[in-house]
This record gives sequence, C-alpha cells and structure tokens, in this order.
Amino acid sequence: MLVALLGLCSALLTSAFEFLEVRLEWEVFVQLAPPLIFGGVLAAYFRGREQRVSVWRAAVFVALCIAAYFISMLLAVRLFLAFLRVHGTNSVRIPFGVSFAAGFVGAFIVLGAGLFLFGPGNVDWQSIARLFGCALVGGVLGIPGLRAYEYFQSRFLLFAVWETGVALCLGFMLSREQPDADGSLSDLQGG
Repeated sequence: MLVALLGLCSALLTSAFEFLEVRLEWEVFVQLAPPLIFGGVLAAYFRGREQRVSVWRAAVFVALCIAAYFISMLLAVRLFLAFLRVHGTNSVRIPFGVSFAAGFVGAFIVLGAGLFLFGPGNVDWQSIARLFGCALVGGVLGIPGLRAYEYFQSRFLLFAVWETGVALCLGFMLSREQPDADGSLSDLQGG
C-alpha cells in the first residue's frame, strides 16, 4: 500500500509542477516532470528500502519511466490518428483501445524495469506472468485515466489513476518475488 501512496504523491507533485509551469512557463520541464517525479519517487523508495539498489539502478529506473511515458504517449497519438483516418474526424473521443494500449505499454515498461532492477534477480515464468497481468491492469487504468483527462482537461486525474494503480501493481509484483534459494538477493548485489 505504501508504494501506491507514493504513486499518488507523485501525481500530486506533478500537478504542483504543472501549476508552476503556468506561472513560470517551464514547458520543457513540465513534459519531463510526470515520469521524472514518478520514477524518482519510486526509485528513492526502493533505494532507501533495499541496500542492494544502487544509484545506477535507480537512475536506470527513472530513465525507463521517462521512456515509458514518451513511448506510451507517442503510441496513443499514432493509434488515435490511425483511428481518425479509418473513422473520420467526427470522433473527438479517444477510443478505449487507444487508452488501453498506451496504459499497457507504459505499465509493461515500468513494471518490467521495476521487476528486473528492484526484484531479487531470480525471475521465473510466474514472475513474467505477473508482469503481463499487472501490465494488463495498467492498460485498464489507462482507460479511466485518459477519459478523465479528456473530460476535465486535468493531467492530474490521469496521473492519479494510472500512477497510483501501477505503483500498487509494482508493490504487489515485488512482494511476490522470492529471494534466491541460498537466501541471498542474487549475484546483482553490486549494482
């Protein structure tokens, strides 16, 4: 639950930076703020909780969160444009499939990064199944998140829904991972 709360806190911090952007016109930073804050908050939590999580692992996680954000947004735009080409420009609503695909891809990248960077290092088929299952949850969360953004023009609602849910999924996934048979966390101790 704490990880989910951190996801919600990152959404609140993101909305605070959006407010500052309106006042200070830091548009470039605001585009990076959502994944930077989300990834940074979670990386700081796992770095503080686990001694084996190096600064480099935390930095890679943040970088992958940034990549996941831009890849999922680019995918959403591309899919929506393809939808408009097929169905005409009379549609102003983002289709559920577009929202799901963007949420799934973003969640898959973030959750996969968390599993491999913060997990115990002994990924098995059950771990991969949990990764896909939780990424599906991320896809489902993309639907109300983008729908809320569409209706209220507030990115906070998108981030509050998706980031909180994906953070909860990450905490669930990692809580189900088992340390190596010898009790160690793996050969990845150094980083």
